[in-house]
Amino acid sequence: MMTEYQVTGDIAHVTVDSMLGLQRQTLYKGSRFQSPPATEQEVTHLLSINVIKKLGDEPDEPDEPDGADADAGDQVPASEREAGTSADAPQAETGTGHGQALSVTTGEHPADEEPGSEEPADQADEAQDTTDTEARRQTARDKLAKLGGKAPNARHGDEVLVEYLVQQGGNYEDLVRAERDDLLGMVKARQS
Repeated sequence: MMTEYQVTGDIAHVTVDSMLGLQRQTLYKGSRFQSPPATEQEVTHLLSINVIKKLGDEPDEPDEPDGADADAGDQVPASEREAGTSADAPQAETGTGHGQALSVTTGEHPADEEPGSEEPADQADEAQDTTDTEARRQTARDKLAKLGGKAPNARHGDEVLVEYLVQQGGNYEDLVRAERDDLLGMVKARQS
């Protein structure tokens, strides 16, 4: 008696009857095959790891485990079952790509976060950028001071050129975005 099965996992390796005779083939999700020619041992193994299902046994739609599928809980690590985290909990960035997490889940969902919860981090980044910018500007002003009132030339960095032009009345925000050639041209124009 022939029994028909369907692949429910991503792939299954099964003995099938082809035009060339019995062959071991890779079947993909949704493919159907019959036993025989698939051996009883193949079918038993594939059923035990939930890669295939016997057609007519279960409805096609539900993929969620029900009370009859108590073994599904064994696939969740004991530490997560005890901690009460679910499979829906966000995983850390690392994983095997096969549904196995390499690190512990947080148990929190991104939707649970309040809007704007990232603002302190953003503010810290802005504060760091402001500090870095001010430090670079101070270094440029120190170099400019060493020139003893002379105008910088092409050997000086953009920051020094910008600070010179700011001291001459220019707008820092505008000057910072200017090209080096334009900065040098403005410095030469101030010397005339």
